[in-house]
Amino acid sequence: MTKLLVILTVLFFILVLLARRYRREVHAARYVWRWNKKKRLASDPPEKQITKTENLNDTQLVRCAKCGVWTPRKNNLSLHSNIFYCSSTCVENTMV
Repeated sequence: MTKLLVILTVLFFILVLLARRYRREVHAARYVWRWNKKKRLASDPPEKQITKTENLNDTQLVRCAKCGVWTPRKNNLSLHSNIFYCSSTCVENTMV
């Protein structure tokens, strides 16, 4: 049992020393990863992100993010997951 504890302690200190030694590289890699992810999301055309929510059977009302009109959820356009628009005109006005 004590051998295992000693081994785990030594491994822990090795990991701490490695993390301190390469913290700048790890930080740079995380920065590049986030930048690349943000760049990919920004490069997607808005047409790909907009989905028509006709196939929903519920009659839940949602509010248009642009003009504030309440309409049934199945008749709205959805941008991302929780942003709804009542018409394509409101989507175009938001994109401008």
